[in-house]
Amino acid sequence: TSLDFRLKADLLWGDQIIVSASRGSEKVLDAPASVSVIDGGQMADIPTINVAESVRSEGGVDMVKTGLLANATVVRGFNNVFSGALLTLMDNRIGRVPSLRINVNSFIPVTNQDIERIEIVRGPGSALYGPNSANGVMHIITRSPIGSEGTSIGIGGGERSLRNGSFRHAVSKDGKIGFKISGQYFAGTDWKYEDPIELQANNGANPRDYDLAKYSGEARFDFRPSDDTEIILSAGMSNSDLIEMTGLGAGQAKSWKYQHVQGRVRYRDWFGQIFYNKSDAGDTRLLRTNDPIVDKSTLSVFQLQHSPSIGERQRFTYGGDVLFTRPNTEGTISGSHENDDDVNEYGVYIQSESSLSDQVELVLAGRYDSHNHLDEKNFSPRAALV
Repeated sequence: TSLDFRLKADLLWGDQIIVSASRGSEKVLDAPASVSVIDGGQMADIPTINVAESVRSEGGVDMVKTGLLANATVVRGFNNVFSGALLTLMDNRIGRVPSLRINVNSFIPVTNQDIERIEIVRGPGSALYGPNSANGVMHIITRSPIGSEGTSIGIGGGERSLRNGSFRHAVSKDGKIGFKISGQYFAGTDWKYEDPIELQANNGANPRDYDLAKYSGEARFDFRPSDDTEIILSAGMSNSDLIEMTGLGAGQAKSWKYQHVQGRVRYRDWFGQIFYNKSDAGDTRLLRTNDPIVDKSTLSVFQLQHSPSIGERQRFTYGGDVLFTRPNTEGTISGSHENDDDVNEYGVYIQSESSLSDQVELVLAGRYDSHNHLDEKNFSPRAALV
């Protein structure tokens, strides 16, 4: 008697490997923080139009819908319509708008088919990530083209004239070279609201344009010359027409472009990356005053990290970050500080993970940050017993 069978790969939740809690690979149960992982395989079957909607049911996450496409997402509470308290990363790259330091998740050029997983780290992340991470980290990790070859297409529609289409295509050769491209198109009609202040400023006419549209795309190239080395190059952009809430009322975004280029290298225990984010608000204005909102800001980041191990019970993670934020708002955002709003940030950090026994691990970390507009330097400590 012969019997044929096939083994199927599956996910063991208790042994998931994550990278956000300690800026290095570790099992989720060993992480010195409260971590949630949303599997990309589940997300591909959920009809969401914004990546943040996939995390709204997680414990400790507060997501407020502020429009058909727009939302405000934080952890540890303290939500508002202009929040940047949650550090949002996509493949280790900061995803916020540079000049405003806010998270506009709809600007992130990613499709559900391309997401491998989303990691939510609740609690302060300043000891490792520095500025804008005191309330936690949301890390969106996309799939490498190597090992995820093929083509995926998604089409959706619904109320409020919703039309949504997305695609992903990936190819590879010999497990060493891979390329992928993905894109998305969205259109719909936002919920209508008449703001009395907006009506007064426009002689009784409603200035809002409720027709929303967005298109985005990203390309990525992976090169693995050896088992110890990985080189990744990527670039993406999004173009959005939407209504976005601010602390001064609603803003009408027209052709707001968000672009990035990124290069990453991993060699054994070393990791380095350079990325450049650029924001261009296009023809955007504040609806209560009809004043233009000009934003041609950029963010340039350089990072280097080393994670050596000493024996089987001691591991260190140390590194440094350099961030250059260059706002260009023509006085509409920075006001009288327009000519003195460049921000230079430098940070160094170190973390020690010591296995005191087979059951107990001690984690100690500290980070030192310098900001050119602050007289005092900032020190962020961390301690955990797992």
